[in-house]
Amino acid sequence: MPVSSTASRSETPTGPCSEDIVAITRYHKREDRLAWDLFSIPHHCSYKALSDEKGDIETTPKPGVLGLLKMGRPDAYLISSSLPITDDKEGREREQPPHVQAKKCYQRYGFFLVTMEEPNTRRPEPIEFVITDKGLARVNPNKTGPAIITSKPAPRAGKPWNS
Repeated sequence: MPVSSTASRSETPTGPCSEDIVAITRYHKREDRLAWDLFSIPHHCSYKALSDEKGDIETTPKPGVLGLLKMGRPDAYLISSSLPITDDKEGREREQPPHVQAKKCYQRYGFFLVTMEEPNTRRPEPIEFVITDKGLARVNPNKTGPAIITSKPAPRAGKPWNS
């Protein structure tokens, strides 16, 4: 198996990193299980969940993390449970998350939302989703009902995403 010892693995405070999860899943030939349409961004949008280097403008993810990000379905959502993320001098120089460089990376792979920015920074509200027969749908912030964003039905249990 590609991940052989705890000493060689990168770990977050809550366990193995995304690269380890991807490597183990691929080792067991279950890559279809990496497909996603709702991604909870780890560690409050810290660049460290993507890479060892923050980057000046944008964080470049490690290969395993990049592979996982690319497994997102069309119209996927990425949710950062964090404070608002600003793209200014202070935001770019932050040592503690959230990191704007990580945000810029995640934005390439779907609709990026920040919990403390929705629907606005003055009065943030919970971000809600429903699963319908057409797939994942975000419940509008104005509470008028779900906005269907996918055109394909949700896959059945055990059925690959691509079929």
